[in-house]
Order: sequence, then C-alpha cells, then structure tokens
Amino acid sequence: MRKFFELMPEAGLKGYSYVDNYYLGGFDRLSIIQAKRCNQDELSRVKICIEDTNLQLADFMGGVIDWPTLSDKFFNLIKDIIFSDVQVLDLPLFSQATGGEIKGYRLLNILSLVDCVDKSRSLVTPGIRGEDIITELYIHSNLVPDDVNIFRIPDCLDGIIVSEEFLARIRGKGLKGVVMSEVS
Repeated sequence: MRKFFELMPEAGLKGYSYVDNYYLGGFDRLSIIQAKRCNQDELSRVKICIEDTNLQLADFMGGVIDWPTLSDKFFNLIKDIIFSDVQVLDLPLFSQATGGEIKGYRLLNILSLVDCVDKSRSLVTPGIRGEDIITELYIHSNLVPDDVNIFRIPDCLDGIIVSEEFLARIRGKGLKGVVMSEVS
C-alpha cells in the first residue's frame, strides 16, 4: 500500500521567507487552488511579494495566498514524476525588503484532483465559501491512481498531497522550508 504525505511550507517558523503580500491585477486567485488551467500571460500582471528581511530564502513558500511556490532546485528534483499532474508557471516574485525581483522560482498549478477522503474517519467541516476544511485527514490510498504523485482533494482549498515516491526524491537534498506530514 502506497503512503501519502501532506506537503506544507514552514513559513517564517524557522527563519524562512514566505509570501507576505500580493497584487493580482484581475487574475482569479482561486484558479490555482481549484485546479483550473491558467493563462501565463494573465499571470504576468500579478505581483507576489515575499517577506525576506533577515530570513533565508525557502525552497517552498506559502503565506497569505497559499500558492505552491517552489525554487528551481526543488522543482528539478521532482519534475519528471509530476509533469502530467501540474502546470508549471513563471511567477513574478519580489522582495518585500528591497522591491527587487527574485528569480529561480516557479508556481505549481496542481491539476490532479483525487476524491479519496475517508469521510468516516476524517474531521471535515464546511468553510465560509462552502469548501471542505479538513483538520484530520484520512484517505483511501487505493483510490489514488498509481501514476499520480501530487494532487489536491476536490472542494478542499488547502492541502497538497504527495506520494512516498515524491518524498523519496527530495529527502536529504537540503531543501529549506519544506514540511511533510504523513496522511493516514
């Protein structure tokens, strides 16, 4: 039986950078969270600012917008096992401290949705927008296709789930700002 993990940023908790502010310029913020394919040209109007004052640049950042923002180093470790499950987008990323553009980061638009929540065991409450908020997640791992290594759960605005194969690719590689929690 395959194991799965929730991928989370360690935003600011241990001195790592995180997304602190953003300007969307008309871009639909939820399209990234809802697994909708995005237009790169529309994303070019967006400005994402990270808090990096006296903080180390993280390889995986979250924050006020909750878009999976990862370094090229992180992306290059996993790209060949996630390419069919994601849309990779260039992200206009800027330093809150200096205002300068920060290069070497990508935005992952996770397009795979897998309905695998074990609702009899998970703690699920409704959010203000009608989305599910899952505070204790249990899944039916047998419902996750063998070739899927990163996915979201339908109607759940937070939570990125990755496979043990994904974890094996990044373990021990010196990535900063990445936390994994096993999903039962």
